[in-house]
Amino acid sequence: MGYTPHVLVVGGTPTAAGLARDLALRGLEVTLVARGTLADAPGGALLDSGARLAARDPERAASVYAENRTLREIAGHSVEDTGGLVLAPDSDATLDDVREGCLSADVPVEPLDGPTVREREPGIGPETGGALAVPDARIDPLRLAVATVEDAKTYGATVETRTEISGVFVDDGALTHATLRDRGVARGDMQRFDYVVDASGPRAGRIATLADLGRPVRTETRPALVANERPTERVLTRPGGPRVVPVDGRCVVTGSPHDPAEPGGGVDGSDAGGVSPGAVDDLLDAAAALVPAVGTARVLRGWPARRAVPRRTADAHPGFRVVDHEARDGLWGLSTVAGATLTTHRLAAERVADQVCAKFGIARECLTATHPLPDVTREGAALAREHGVDPNPVVCPCESVTRAEIRGAVQRAGEKMTDVDAIRLRTGAGMGECQGGQCAHCLAAELHPARDPGAVEEALAPFLDGRWAGQRHALWGDQLAAAARTYRLHAGTLGLGPERESGTVDIDLDAFEGGNGEPTDDGPAGPRGPIP
Repeated sequence: MGYTPHVLVVGGTPTAAGLARDLALRGLEVTLVARGTLADAPGGALLDSGARLAARDPERAASVYAENRTLREIAGHSVEDTGGLVLAPDSDATLDDVREGCLSADVPVEPLDGPTVREREPGIGPETGGALAVPDARIDPLRLAVATVEDAKTYGATVETRTEISGVFVDDGALTHATLRDRGVARGDMQRFDYVVDASGPRAGRIATLADLGRPVRTETRPALVANERPTERVLTRPGGPRVVPVDGRCVVTGSPHDPAEPGGGVDGSDAGGVSPGAVDDLLDAAAALVPAVGTARVLRGWPARRAVPRRTADAHPGFRVVDHEARDGLWGLSTVAGATLTTHRLAAERVADQVCAKFGIARECLTATHPLPDVTREGAALAREHGVDPNPVVCPCESVTRAEIRGAVQRAGEKMTDVDAIRLRTGAGMGECQGGQCAHCLAAELHPARDPGAVEEALAPFLDGRWAGQRHALWGDQLAAAARTYRLHAGTLGLGPERESGTVDIDLDAFEGGNGEPTDDGPAGPRGPIP
């Protein structure tokens, strides 16, 4: 057997995870590093039919619909077949134009008149006219990301989260080394790789800038929000306007792209940058014009949904671009991929994997279109038996996540155990109405006693910061009251306020329960130790 190239894939995006899986299935050595957690930059919850593109780009719509069908085949456990309605576009195009484009692209389409639309979706505004029924669906980006990474690891890929690239080394026109470091650590380790692929979503292009090259992509931003109502059962899309995607008992609303932004944080807003309150208000107004109930729903969080897109579109197919920096800049060993959505991430990964394999003269076909992804969900009672959890209390009331589910997620993570976001990714804990405010400390506690109290506290802080980053754009009404209760709990009871950060107050940990679960003379035992 010949030499096996070692490829470094950079990013926590669906494309990065898909590429790690594709390359691992082809037998290459793969290391995937993510600056945050996996799915830091999910492309929303939409499994796109391509219908919204059909009027202006039927060829691209056909490619998107082909990937829609592929994901239904290989990841059906992550798909909710909601169906979709395309409403009259906010542009010069008409529904007839969209319908003709769908027919040209072989996207199934059914014209509906206004009364039929309102019969199928009573929550739609009374002034809404006709629509087109199309095969849009909802896909769970977190479950999809976990399944993709678990499959990649099954075939030998290494996954490191909370890890970033702090530098690269170029020798004689080739990128040969990259310095990897844990976030928050000043120095990292320089490691040799045979090839590097930047698939870091909205941050794509950063590796090129570290190599003193121009950034080959730009970043577009669109406002997004999550509301605690599910006013429709189908995906609603107005081309050129808002989109409403039902997600469990909630909905995700996204707007149209606005002015390009420079590289910034992920869609969770963990870095500088954000979405203005005015943008959230405008998005709510536009969505309420389609579905009035959205205008009165409780908004849980808002964020800037960022996506790196090609600077040129002529060579972008379908909507994404793979940049070979050897051809573009004369630098061997680096590619950048940008523009892929959640629906097209597998196809983008296939294109990149083809390019990387060709660099090393490897002729192995892609298997990801036919190889099913594993179903990573586990039944609660089985998890409780497996982990010896009895009783099995609910730790996250908003999302009904139990202790057994959390312990199962921690055991399966294969990432840094001091990562509360890894629990969120695998269970959905902390994503309900309180946004982790009432359960975050309980989630972190499940890392103890495997980790010392200092490490547990370090795991809690970035999780709370990430949850707050989205809430700060939606502070009014019930959500403002919930944020006030969270602050009172965290700053008062838990001692996580400004005084703790400044070091002006010490907490007597001996005054709290010991965590051994044994009764004492002072009182009965609690779920994690004696109650003082």
